[in-house]
Amino acid sequence: MKVTIKPVKGHPHYKFRATFSQGGTYQQKYFKTRVEAKSFADAKTVELENVGIAERGVTPDEFRALLSARKLSVALKAEHITDEFSFKAAVEFYAAFLRQTKSSVTVKHAVAKFLDWKERKKQSAVHLRNLTSRAQAFEAVHGKRILATITKDDVESYLASIDGTARTQINHRLVLSNLFNFAVGKKWMAANPTAAVEIEADEKPPGILSPDQVSQFLQSADARIVPAYAVAFFGGLREAEIARLDWQDIKLERGHIDLSATKTKTGQRRLVAITPNLKAWLEPHRQKSGLMRPSDQVFRKCREAACLAAGIEAWPHNAARHCFGSYHYAAHQNAAKTASELGHSDTVLLFKNYREIATKEEGEAYFQIMPEKAMPPNIIPMGKVA
Repeated sequence: MKVTIKPVKGHPHYKFRATFSQGGTYQQKYFKTRVEAKSFADAKTVELENVGIAERGVTPDEFRALLSARKLSVALKAEHITDEFSFKAAVEFYAAFLRQTKSSVTVKHAVAKFLDWKERKKQSAVHLRNLTSRAQAFEAVHGKRILATITKDDVESYLASIDGTARTQINHRLVLSNLFNFAVGKKWMAANPTAAVEIEADEKPPGILSPDQVSQFLQSADARIVPAYAVAFFGGLREAEIARLDWQDIKLERGHIDLSATKTKTGQRRLVAITPNLKAWLEPHRQKSGLMRPSDQVFRKCREAACLAAGIEAWPHNAARHCFGSYHYAAHQNAAKTASELGHSDTVLLFKNYREIATKEEGEAYFQIMPEKAMPPNIIPMGKVA
């Protein structure tokens, strides 16, 4: 398919000659100038290439794609990205992508089905609100996209656009991961794009209140929230678990709180020990049955009033549970025991979030916090310590 141009000597009219092979025969054509010869050679080269390609059953577009793939392979190898790129692999990958896209659904459809599935699993109202708000926030940005086309870069860009701390982004990523895992199970996408998304978390230990602040808070609190916060501070229950807690679950005589599988985050029954001071806080408010925690609005307003009365300016995130974990470990120095009380399957989270935040003396003082009227004469109320 090569056209050769050579000068012609001794010819009265032509100065250049183009030679080529076509149809199995040797051919040549003469020209007066090199420009004319070059123009003919370029056109003839394209013609001969197209004829040759067609004879092999390959279209010109397919041939150009192959040449592009070769150039791309060289570039990827030079950039030390991969030595294994091939035209065949690229075609197969794209074909799989097209099949996946065709069988996929929109983000909006996936979010609706995901939330419906979660609701049918009878998740708690608090958990469902969290899932709904975060999943629908992602839907507001990418709702019309085909789910299978969502990439790691899309997820990273979305998370970066969220105002708040690294913890806020991590919480959003967790919901998206659940959504995408659900979609993978439905075969709406090949893989979960959040798997490779990393967020540099703030490694600061969780905020806790001092034993004195906890005492002042409970002494100042409205009676409607005292039982719930006593269980949170001295039993370590999660907020969602307290929201589902019934007085029938409080076994004061047996010395434990019986959390059924439907009320725990893990879906497994858990028995939480009732410490002597927790029993003292619960007994004056004891009921036979009924939810222990009042409505969200009452709970929030009463907490704000108690914080104001106790002089607590900032309420740390998940303060009560973090207080329990920190002071329980400090008092007992038994990681397995504290992890079990918290409902953790191992001690990894305990050592990551609670270790060495409080001293042993502070831990022991924490579990001596009593209602003022119930205190033995040899116990000094925490709020009155000089």
